[in-house]
Amino acid sequence: MRRTLKCKLEVAPEDKQVLLDTFSTYASLCNYIAEIAFNNNIRKRYQLHHKVYHEARKKFKRNSQLTITAIWKVIETLKSNKRKTLPRFSPYSSIRLNYPRNFNFNYPDISFTTINGRFYAKIIGCYKKYLKELKQGNWKITESHLSYNKQTETFYFTLGLKAESHPISKGLNPIGVDLGIKRIAVTSTGKFFDNSKVLHTKHKYDYLRKCLQKKATKSAKRHLKKLARKIRLSQRDVNHNISKKLVNIAQNIPQSIIVFENLKYIRQNTKVRREQRQDHNRWSFRELQSFTGYKAEGIGIPIAFVNPRGTSHTCSKCGSVNVSRKGLKFFCHSCALQLDADFNASLNIASRYILETKADCQPANRNLQFQSYKPCNLLQGS
Repeated sequence: MRRTLKCKLEVAPEDKQVLLDTFSTYASLCNYIAEIAFNNNIRKRYQLHHKVYHEARKKFKRNSQLTITAIWKVIETLKSNKRKTLPRFSPYSSIRLNYPRNFNFNYPDISFTTINGRFYAKIIGCYKKYLKELKQGNWKITESHLSYNKQTETFYFTLGLKAESHPISKGLNPIGVDLGIKRIAVTSTGKFFDNSKVLHTKHKYDYLRKCLQKKATKSAKRHLKKLARKIRLSQRDVNHNISKKLVNIAQNIPQSIIVFENLKYIRQNTKVRREQRQDHNRWSFRELQSFTGYKAEGIGIPIAFVNPRGTSHTCSKCGSVNVSRKGLKFFCHSCALQLDADFNASLNIASRYILETKADCQPANRNLQFQSYKPCNLLQGS
């Protein structure tokens, strides 16, 4: 089980240039190594080390540890997504650091290797939960990264943490979670998570974005980047809150398992109206699934994915497809079931997990009456 602790660094103005020079030199070193590895089709760390280590140190006159981490970074980049083109590292690409050779961490003090020797800084902001667990010995420090945000001119240190995974429960009580755009998530236990605030924020800035794109000036482009960052952080915050609440729901049900739809190709396989394309293309379902996944892993709750085909157009009570759906209203012509459409889909997702895995279990909503559900917005505390 791995986690990353992102820490903001306090750097004096006169010391910033040292770090920026280190970033630039490190990027040039990575580009030099990447070109050799790509041209010689080298994808193994020890082969690349014997090929470029001494030449790289002579050419760039850098210490051994930065050269070694550059080799590791290049190999990881080439292996990711099976790159068929030569990767290029920008002057602000992150610097990989190995513990304890490249850096020492003793909150709030931190020191790491630069081109001018050891650099000392202080941490002024980070997530305190992992720090507390780190002091208790629950986590071990692994490889980390030093990064720079050009827009805010801020340096960050991303601390890598590693610990043994918690034992995973059997998952006998599946909780189906239907994801959407207007409603971010609806669970088979009857919990509804609304997305109106995020959609309002996105739509509010759509007109402003159009005006700035028409201007196409340098100032307009800077403003566009700020807007994009603001919207992205707003959506990320909502996804973090909802994922935490989904895990809390599963934690209160013994031997539960959170079941999502596999929406990997949802954008290619579905057609939407023109006015819905923008919201559909920026739908952040994968981020919510990944946030829920690592939070659930931390307490031993499993995550599963099922085929999404037909979950919204099948009756969760009798299994009939002779149904009609208008907006959020679902009606089955076979058994006369009237239900919220998203809630019906979440029930089907939980049932499909049982059918696909042939598990001897029951949905976590087995004691819930269809007529008794009450939509609620947990983001507003209801």
